Amino acid sequence: MSKTTKKITPKATDSMAKLRAFVQTEEYQNYAKEEDEKIAIAVLVARLKQIRKAKKLTQKKLGEIVGDKQSQVARWENATDIPNVKTLLRICAAIGGKLEIIY
Repeated sequence: MSKTTKKITPKATDSMAKLRAFVQTEEYQNYAKEEDEKIAIAVLVARLKQIRKAKKLTQKKLGEIVGDKQSQVARWENATDIPNVKTLLRICAAIGGKLEIIY
């Protein structure tokens, strides 16, 4: 079997140039930033719930430990509210973990 190489036509090159130009626009940059934030929040809330369950803590118990109500923990886990850094540090202390920000 022989490998075939696909030729890049002027039309394809033009399309790539348009795509490269578009990803540099402010509109796309704002969109990408919003999507990155959504992904980060989804990862945060999924990890919070996973760790809470691994530590065999109910939402109510975690709330009591960090000084919040069960309903607040549920809002974090459903991503309807996001804990601030101070609260994240209290959660980490409660579960024996540490807060890492990886960029």
